[in-house]
Amino acid sequence: MTTLHVRRLMTDDVTDFRNLRLEAMQAYPAAFGSSYEDTLAKSEMQFLGWLDSCHVLGGFGDGQLQGCMSLAREQGVKLRHRGMITSVYLREAWQGSGLGQMMLARGLDIAKGMGLLQVELFVSAANPRALAFYRREGFAVVGTVPTALNVDGAFHDEHYLVRHLDA
Repeated sequence: MTTLHVRRLMTDDVTDFRNLRLEAMQAYPAAFGSSYEDTLAKSEMQFLGWLDSCHVLGGFGDGQLQGCMSLAREQGVKLRHRGMITSVYLREAWQGSGLGQMMLARGLDIAKGMGLLQVELFVSAANPRALAFYRREGFAVVGTVPTALNVDGAFHDEHYLVRHLDA
C-alpha cells in the first residue's frame, strides 16, 4: 500500500530537497526559470535560506521525497494579499497518484491561513499536462508571456495563472 503525505520541508531535508531540485532541472528544463547549472552552483546555505524564507512543501510517497512546491507572500503593503507558488515538481512516476493534488491543497490551505486572497503561478506552455492540472484545480489563465524562457536557444511561452481564495 502506497503511503502519501505532505509536510513543510525542514533543515534536515536540505540535501534531499537540493537533489530533487537538480533532478527537476534536468527532467524538465523548459518548466523552470532556473537552469541545472544555476541550481548546481547554489550552496547548501542558499538552499537552507530558501527553506527559511517561504513555505517549501514536500510531497512524500513511500517515505521518500517525491515532489516539492514553494509558496511565498508577495512583499509590500499593496501586494501582501497575493501569494506566489513556484518551483513545483513531482517525479513522473508519482504524477497522477494524487500527491500533486495533496501538495497543492496543502499550499492553498496555508495561503488561506496566511490571509491571502489569491495565489498566482506561471506554467510553461511546454507543459500542457501541468496547465490542465491547474485549470482543474480552479486556476484561470490571465495572460501569457511570450518567449519567457530561453532554454538552449529554444524559446518557450509561460502562462500566468491566478486562483482566488474563498474568504
